[in-house]
Amino acid sequence: MTKKGHPHRSRTEGSSTRYKPVATTSGQRFLREAILTKVFATQVPSIVVLQAPAGHGKSTVLRQIRDECEAHQVRCAWLNVSDDDNDGQRHSTHLLRMLRQLFPDEISLSKAPTAGSARLQDRADWFVEILDRDESPIALFVDEFEVLSSRTVLSFWRDLLLKLPDHVQVIRQL
Repeated sequence: MTKKGHPHRSRTEGSSTRYKPVATTSGQRFLREAILTKVFATQVPSIVVLQAPAGHGKSTVLRQIRDECEAHQVRCAWLNVSDDDNDGQRHSTHLLRMLRQLFPDEISLSKAPTAGSARLQDRADWFVEILDRDESPIALFVDEFEVLSSRTVLSFWRDLLLKLPDHVQVIRQL
């Protein structure tokens, strides 16, 4: 169990759980229609933040939104954030893998600026440039975002969200 009390977020977790949602239990199948209606409104918001106390189904709602996005042919990428994402280099690696979920054949992903080799703004610009190459709808899901505390990592997200292309939606829980 980690400091934040997330039994499914250990420092040694494999990549198989970092880049996909945690499985639901049979009791978590309640579909939240009102939330889904707002997320998929005519004017789709660029950023959706789900906030509620622990145990109130935020991750479940994220999965349901992702399932709806996939049903509507929206490209989706998922990242389960953990305490080790406060290290800029590790977080950069996880973000690159997130992009590979969207663009598995994109050769330029091998030339990604790393935390040590590029200014923060350059990394956000590069990320936006990759997202903007394809104008099809994209949804980025970030679960457990609240564990991020690194000023550098949070600044990256601020810059990314400010420059987000119109066809990209970020859905995160807080």
